[in-house]
Amino acid sequence: MQDTSNFISECYFVTHKIFTRTAWCQYRVDPSEWSMEKNFLTFYIGRIIQLQDIELLGEFIQTLKCLGVKENNKVLKNALQFMMSKYDRQNVSTF
Repeated sequence: MQDTSNFISECYFVTHKIFTRTAWCQYRVDPSEWSMEKNFLTFYIGRIIQLQDIELLGEFIQTLKCLGVKENNKVLKNALQFMMSKYDRQNVSTF
């Protein structure tokens, strides 16, 4: 449990670092300067899906978009489909 807690804290650190720098995606950043963060998000997004942490998954999706990843990107597309399937099952019509 402790390992998962540390992992989630690290994930939030990365997403909030990006959110803070971009003023919650209002400002663009040079993606090449954020390659470590982008690689981290891309690598671990599958783990977030396994944990079924919808809130953190939303942060991963949004920060990847902030870094210039398009919605037709396979990783992002899979994450969005998973998120929407969770909302569909819960019968939630709004975010």
